[in-house]
Amino acid sequence: MLFLDEPTTGVDSKTAENLVKLLVRLAKEGGRTIVSTIHQPSSQIFGLFDELLILLRGNIIYQGKASSAIDYFGGIGYACPEMTNPADYFMQITNETGILLEEMGKDNSLKHQHEVLNMKADVVESRFTTRVEFFKKAYFESNLPQNAKAGIINDHIKLRSQSQVSWFKQFWWLFLRKLQDELRNPMEVKMKVLQTIVFSLIVMIVFNDVII
Repeated sequence: MLFLDEPTTGVDSKTAENLVKLLVRLAKEGGRTIVSTIHQPSSQIFGLFDELLILLRGNIIYQGKASSAIDYFGGIGYACPEMTNPADYFMQITNETGILLEEMGKDNSLKHQHEVLNMKADVVESRFTTRVEFFKKAYFESNLPQNAKAGIINDHIKLRSQSQVSWFKQFWWLFLRKLQDELRNPMEVKMKVLQTIVFSLIVMIVFNDVII
């Protein structure tokens, strides 16, 4: 299994798409299970995911096929608008700001827009809490939890009581990893050397005539 934390953060959209396609290939051709959080995926990237898990304030509100998420939320009254990135829409309905955006979309008059912008925080929080409870109830009343449990393998797994890898082997691979990282970042190595020299000079100047 491969666990990734927002692997597409900080890269352009094309690089992000290529990265996710590489992960898909690793999963399908390499026999790996890849679990990843994702930051603002495009509609193309969203379409590459097999399974989707949406968490809201620590609660699961959707768990199932990514391709079925639109129909699920549409079935409980939150239909994704046409020509809209599903990931963006899911972020909107699972965020307090989405309450304001929905209210602003009901009436384009300046008076209404001003009223929405001046809506009290406790009112927004109350309405959003109600939405959270609705999503939780809808999820547990659906067949999604049962479908998620259906794929669990209950075979007994014998766990090792301790690591079977020697300390030398662990040290060796960590050493090689760090060495490779340093070789790939020569500027970082130079800065560390320069930093060490500068701090050494400062310490020599400050403690030059100190008698212990």
